[in-house]
Amino acid sequence: MSMNVLWLLLSSLFAVVCGCQQNHDEPHSIQKGLNAGRVSTQVDTSRTHLEEVEMFLDSTSFGRKGQCKIEVVRACMEYRSITRVRLYVKDGARWQQRDSCSFESDDCPSLAASISDFNGDKLNDLVFQSRLAGRGANELQQLVVYNDTAQRLTVIVNSDEYPNLRYFSELDYLEAYRFYSGYSTEYLRVDADSLKLYARMETDDGVETVSTFDKQGRWKVIRKKTVSSDKMYEHDPPKELFWWRTPKRR
Repeated sequence: MSMNVLWLLLSSLFAVVCGCQQNHDEPHSIQKGLNAGRVSTQVDTSRTHLEEVEMFLDSTSFGRKGQCKIEVVRACMEYRSITRVRLYVKDGARWQQRDSCSFESDDCPSLAASISDFNGDKLNDLVFQSRLAGRGANELQQLVVYNDTAQRLTVIVNSDEYPNLRYFSELDYLEAYRFYSGYSTEYLRVDADSLKLYARMETDDGVETVSTFDKQGRWKVIRKKTVSSDKMYEHDPPKELFWWRTPKRR
C-alpha cells in the first residue's frame, strides 16, 4: 500500500476519531525521520493494513493554557508512518481549528509526545519522537512551536538533527546531547523556523573540548581539558559560554 493511501486512511481516521473537517495540507518529509489523553488503538490490518494508530490530545497546557488545544495522530503501516498535528483555539464555548501540519517518516516510533516551553515565551510548545535513531540512547524529535501572535504552528525544520532536546529557561537556550563512542552537548536557540547552533562541548578519549562559531562561521576551540571517565557525563554548561551565571539543572 502506498503512502498516498495511508494519507487517505489517516484523514478518514481523523474525521472519525476527532469529529473534525479534513484539511488539505501537504505532509512534511522526515527522512533523516502530553502524555495525558494519549490513546493507542489497534486497527484491523486485514482490511486497512494499518498496524497502529496513536493519538495525543491536550487542551489545558499547550499554548495559552485553556485557550488552545493540540491534537496529534500517528498512523503506522509496514514500518512507515504519517503524523498529523492540528491546532484549535477557543472561540467562546467552541473550538475553532486554526492550523495543521503533517509529517511522513520511513519508520514508526512511539509518539512519546510532551509539551514544554522551548523558546522562552512562557507558552508551551509540542515535541514528539519523529524517527528512530541508530543508537537507542539518542531520541530524535520534531519540535512544533506555538506562535501566539498569529495563533499558528511553527514547524522547526531541523529539530530532528539534534537528539534529546531540552530547554533551560534560566539562560534561554536549548541543549541537545548525543551518544556515540564519546559524548557531545550542543547549545542552540530557536531562530524563526530553525534551531541555530552556536556552541558545543565534546568529550572523547578523556578530553573535553569546548568550541564556538567565530565571525566567519567556523568552529573555534576555546577550551580543552582532561576529564576522568567517571566524570565525562557530569558537567554544567561551560562558564565561557554563560559567563554571567551558571544555570541550575532541572
